[in-house]
Amino acid sequence: DAASQSVESGIATLDSNGAMMNHVYLLATAAEIFLAGGHTQSASTSLDAAEALIERGGARFWEPELYRWRGEILCRSGAREEEAEAQFEKALAIAEQQGSGSLILRSAICLARLYAKTN
Repeated sequence: DAASQSVESGIATLDSNGAMMNHVYLLATAAEIFLAGGHTQSASTSLDAAEALIERGGARFWEPELYRWRGEILCRSGAREEEAEAQFEKALAIAEQQGSGSLILRSAICLARLYAKTN
């Protein structure tokens, strides 16, 4: 909870200062921290903010991470596996289009973990 509060404070500071460099990445990382702490709504809110930044011309490089973390949220919230699978597949497809090996690997690992769980 202390980490989540620190993250929320840091995001508010970034927003108030208009800092944009790596903001999408930081919001995706914040979602990861929120999710680790069991704060799925805060994680979703962070991803929504990151997606809005991308739509306004932010760093599209990190877009696969947004879909990957949405898939993780769905997995942990007990949603249907098909919904999480769709998010992981979208993350993987975008990462492949970008040629980003590390993001391809992250997405593929999440997808494989989901397949292993359901089989």
